[in-house]
Amino acid sequence: MDGRLGTGVWLLAGLLVATGCDDKGGDSGGGGADLVVASFISAAQGSGHDFTVLVDNVGFGHADAFDVTIYLQESEPVAGLGGDATERVSGLGPGETTGVTISVDGSCTGCTAWVLVDSRDEIVEPYEDDNVSGPMTITD
Repeated sequence: MDGRLGTGVWLLAGLLVATGCDDKGGDSGGGGADLVVASFISAAQGSGHDFTVLVDNVGFGHADAFDVTIYLQESEPVAGLGGDATERVSGLGPGETTGVTISVDGSCTGCTAWVLVDSRDEIVEPYEDDNVSGPMTITD
């Protein structure tokens, strides 16, 4: 066996090394993107709510386009399942931050909100657990 575990992944002296991403929208040059929810806030806006999300790419590679989705539900969301509102981000370079505002219509006082970055699981990342933030109880 030559140490290759899969597309762009090698096992070297017991260390797992990602050499790039071929099948999902990440960097193909050896770093890899790592998207993180840096901030998640809400504000009442008319008959609904605006959710503002700051997303950081703390990885070393570029992230191609990905979705940021708001979920109004009690349990933590799962990638690949639709939510209540989604915005598309065209991409994010290493070390970059972007802000996304997502509007959800309807009364939500007392409900629980979550945000999931890369909600369609399009970007290969070393840590997927930091793509979610919540629960947030809506009080206004």
